[in-house]
Amino acid sequence: VLSPVTNISVTITNPDGTVVLDQGSCETAIPVSLDMLGRWTVEYNADGGNGLFSTQQRITFNIKDTTAPKIHVNGDVPSDAKTGEETTFPSAFVFDNVTQNCTYYIIIVEPDGMRRVAEGGKFTFTETGKHIVQYYAYDDAMNVARVSYEIFIS
Repeated sequence: VLSPVTNISVTITNPDGTVVLDQGSCETAIPVSLDMLGRWTVEYNADGGNGLFSTQQRITFNIKDTTAPKIHVNGDVPSDAKTGEETTFPSAFVFDNVTQNCTYYIIIVEPDGMRRVAEGGKFTFTETGKHIVQYYAYDDAMNVARVSYEIFIS
């Protein structure tokens, strides 16, 4: 049972340990921007004012990155090529709302389903038929982006 003179305050700590609200009053709304991904802590403190009663309630919650990166290919991906000749694919930019410097890979899916990496954006095809060229990237939260093209090899 709380005393009628109980004071309740709230403290909010962001994932890097910075206190963004320190013993704020619960009597009025206080806007706090949740501008960082990770584990946040909200701590409620109740003090009866007479030194006999105090309690604390702590709640933690996680804000997760659920947005996949975006891939922009700089140019046209070839639609056909010949076996035995090296094919060069255009570079790409990857944009993400959180992760800086996302890496991308160019994956070649051969007609039998085998996947190969086009190292340095270059690949020499060894079989004829339809292949899939995938620009593939992921962010630190493992959200995946993929852009696919078909290429016919003769």
